Amino acid sequence: MYELSGVIAGYGLLCACTAENIPVAVLRDGLGLVAAEDVLPDRDPAPGTPSARREPGAPPAVVSPVFEAALALWSRRGPVAYVEAEFFGGTGFQAAAVWRDGVRAWGPVHDEQFTDPRTDWPINRALASLGARQDDRSGASPVYLDLFHRAGLGWERSSEEWRAVGRADRESGYAAALDHREEGFRAEAEHARRRQADELPDVLDGRTIMEILGVAPGPVVGAASRHLKELAREGGALPRDEAVAALRSWAHTGRT
Repeated sequence: MYELSGVIAGYGLLCACTAENIPVAVLRDGLGLVAAEDVLPDRDPAPGTPSARREPGAPPAVVSPVFEAALALWSRRGPVAYVEAEFFGGTGFQAAAVWRDGVRAWGPVHDEQFTDPRTDWPINRALASLGARQDDRSGASPVYLDLFHRAGLGWERSSEEWRAVGRADRESGYAAALDHREEGFRAEAEHARRRQADELPDVLDGRTIMEILGVAPGPVVGAASRHLKELAREGGALPRDEAVAALRSWAHTGRT
């Protein structure tokens, strides 16, 4: 299950607008995240009427007046977004709203059908308005990731997890916390790639490798198979014709 209810803005803005004991989690592109319940820590509930409690087809969530007043005040320092999401078993919803220059500039928008392009999904639109960039500076994934994932919102799975990492992030500072998070993200992506490659069947079996290279059974065959596995780990599964070409190139360049 994935659930999120929080406020996203510039990391420095969130630190300036909250008490020192409030967790502020690091996201990419200079952004940070504060759990909604920590915006008004002395009030309950913080957001007002979360869309998670609404019936399907009901209007978008409307935050309470006092919660909106707080975000409007924060937005005088820079754009601020309230984001909300819940997913379980492939179904769920997103909702978002953005404040700028002391007023609500967009939203709230709620979506549980997701028929529009991913760029138009509520949280992606909110992140774009905050300056999140589409490029993947981590270099950790060869596949398309929308702003939701590129900003780092997939790093944790619940508001409590975000609060836990936010405590450590705020103590470390933005740069150090982001470096630590990126290192972990790259390690996880590499582990996933290697696991995927190891689970894939060999594109070329030993007999085929021997026929292509004109060699007898022996260590060369094992080295060739390991080379193809490594290529799959780095770039994904190889079609047969690409595997054959890569194998011949490997043999031609000295079988390193």
